[in-house]
Amino acid sequence: MKSVLSPGIALAFISGALAASSFAPLRWWWLAWLALAPLYVALNVAMNGQVRILRSAGIGFSFGLGLFLVGMYWMTEVGFFAWPTLSLIQAVPFALFGAAFGFLNKSSEDRAVTGGLAFLLRPVLFASLYVLLEWGRTQGKYAFPWFPLAATQVSVPALLQIISVTGQWGLTFAIALCGALVGEAHLRRFLAWSAALQPMAIAVALFALVGIFGEVRLWWVRDWLRDESDQPVLRVGITQYGQGTGDDIFDVYQQLSRRLVTAPDSERSPVLILWPEGVAPPDIRNNFYPRETLTQFARSSRVSLLIGSDALDNRGRYTSAVLIDDRGQIAGRYDKIQLVPMGEFFLFRPLLKMVTDRYIPEEDKVAGDKPGVLNVPRSPLPSARAGTIICYESAFPNRVRTTVAAGAQCITLITDDETFGTTAGPYQHADFAVLRAVETYRYLIRAAHTGTSRIIDPTGNIMKSLPLMERGVLTGDIILRDDITFYVRWGDWLVFLCGGMVAAAVIYRFSGRKTGWATRNPDLPA
Repeated sequence: MKSVLSPGIALAFISGALAASSFAPLRWWWLAWLALAPLYVALNVAMNGQVRILRSAGIGFSFGLGLFLVGMYWMTEVGFFAWPTLSLIQAVPFALFGAAFGFLNKSSEDRAVTGGLAFLLRPVLFASLYVLLEWGRTQGKYAFPWFPLAATQVSVPALLQIISVTGQWGLTFAIALCGALVGEAHLRRFLAWSAALQPMAIAVALFALVGIFGEVRLWWVRDWLRDESDQPVLRVGITQYGQGTGDDIFDVYQQLSRRLVTAPDSERSPVLILWPEGVAPPDIRNNFYPRETLTQFARSSRVSLLIGSDALDNRGRYTSAVLIDDRGQIAGRYDKIQLVPMGEFFLFRPLLKMVTDRYIPEEDKVAGDKPGVLNVPRSPLPSARAGTIICYESAFPNRVRTTVAAGAQCITLITDDETFGTTAGPYQHADFAVLRAVETYRYLIRAAHTGTSRIIDPTGNIMKSLPLMERGVLTGDIILRDDITFYVRWGDWLVFLCGGMVAAAVIYRFSGRKTGWATRNPDLPA
């Protein structure tokens, strides 16, 4: 057992903790570019001996455990044991990442140090595997893709712009590659100063290139944003309950909506008002009092309402967003596709019922199957096509991309993070929306029950926001867009490219060659 365990376990845990510090609430964005260096070093030190794959798996697991234990402490709001349990489960994919790197890297079999730029192969393998890890964590109904590296950069818009071309995967690749290059410089420090400086220089150049691309795109996009003439505009309003006790939620949202349409500037009242996820009574279509109340308000105020209300049919219960148009008609509905594992559907339900039924509803939710593109009237102008997503779906790049590809001109996001109070959870969740706005080149309107509600422009800039736990309203004009980004058009092309790089490493691994891949430091212990 001692031979399987490695001193790199502790180093990897520290690396995970450093990566977690790059996310909200600390948002030490610069640290993300360095945080994976200890993980890279730990994995390469583990490359010696017959149990290197098990060692590498343990190191990857330790990194994931450090990332989730430090970054997701807010799961204690659900229950104390939910925090370590989820952290242990979510560390497993990182163990597979470590094992894959340990298997594919032939450093332990090759003591030669290659010349030229061949040392780049190992960091590129590391970054490619990390992209595949993040992408894999977005796949399937049980996916929980928290802590994507791109979300560490939401406070630096220039560094975000690359994702309009690559999706979040391009920024993940750049951050992981920079960390690996810093680690490579450490491993080569005994050879010569020039050997150590080479990877450091490339890391700095990569960071600069991402920043320069971003600054150029910002210059171009902001010039377009300043000129609203001849561009279709939709005025939106957001309602946020914030914090309170003893208030009827439905009544409060009616009051907030009236505030939006009876303000002194009523001629500039919103065309569309958003209510957050799940705040209206369920089954609005067949629930007489709330339906009549909302439809009468919409008709009299000449405003459309997008409200969070569970829907029911013979298949079961849906988490839904319902559009009531300015004539008081129920004009559309979107049913959430990506449900929350162990939140909206449960594994081992009988066993969980034996432990607690506090957070376990009587039945699982049913997933929808169509993108939520809803037509919002703008009479006498053409309707606006609002791409609607709900809560957890903002963590999934492909979910929003397919909505825009289906014709959405803006993104409307309704959510409820009330369970996690004033912890880092709501802030981490809100940061995903910034990524989706930049990836798709769309304004994104986020209505959250307790906060934070935001209006985000296509550069990732938060134009307006309401603080967490504060009751209030927001209004703003957003520009509707029909053009699409390279990422929306071509999807996860970078993931496939990374897959090709890993496939090449697999072929090389079985080729029997003994030179050309490794950049092993001969001073490392055998």
